[in-house]
Amino acid sequence: MGFFPWTRKKPADEQESIAQAIRKIRGGNAAEREKLLEAYLPFILKVAAGVCGRYISRDNDEEFSIGLLALNEAIDSYDLDGKAPFLPFAKLVIKRRLVDYLRQQSKYRCEVSLDRFTGTEDGPAGGEAMFIARKAREEYAEEDRAFLLREEILAYREILAGFGISFQELTTVSPQHTDARQRARQIAKIIAADPEMSHHLMTKKELPLKHLAAVAAVSRKTLERQRKYIIALTLLHTGDFTYLQDYLREGKSE
Repeated sequence: MGFFPWTRKKPADEQESIAQAIRKIRGGNAAEREKLLEAYLPFILKVAAGVCGRYISRDNDEEFSIGLLALNEAIDSYDLDGKAPFLPFAKLVIKRRLVDYLRQQSKYRCEVSLDRFTGTEDGPAGGEAMFIARKAREEYAEEDRAFLLREEILAYREILAGFGISFQELTTVSPQHTDARQRARQIAKIIAADPEMSHHLMTKKELPLKHLAAVAAVSRKTLERQRKYIIALTLLHTGDFTYLQDYLREGKSE
């Protein structure tokens, strides 16, 4: 097949190569799975090193095994309907699994450190231990959420760039009136829920204006004026953006 992540292949060509490989894998081609995993081992190492803040060894670090399993999971769970690109999706899956692993390791170390306390849960020492453990869990959960939110923002920015949209533009292209923003959100949901229209958007990098104008009962002029804003919202709906999607809920973006 000839794909490899560190070549000068265009992103669209690489995405299509990966999609073809995943289709073969879904068809039962185990050799294709091994080939895809092997090709992206450097990708796993790079992502893992970024999460852990240090060099990751294929032979000596459990984090590499976690990353490999996560990439395999991404292959199985990736949506092939032409929505989000595979690599940003896979990066998020790998980072989430590594964060889960590191959080569990930190929790274990915290529990071990609490062994120095004695007494019952109701006693002075036991109460202090319970308080420390609870605070630690809260801190780990908050750090986890903040980390994953940052990673989703980076992945979202990368996907937006593929459509010629920057974060800076989002504040300027957002409709000023509440009803216009609500209408744009509804249009984005319509596109995301329609396989044909979402495929058109992801492959041609443009809104299916004619079809959309008829289905959404909105003028083509309005769609063209809000094009970038609608595309940005649709990409949030169709991508793996657990935390960013919170801001699409009613009231949060007003």
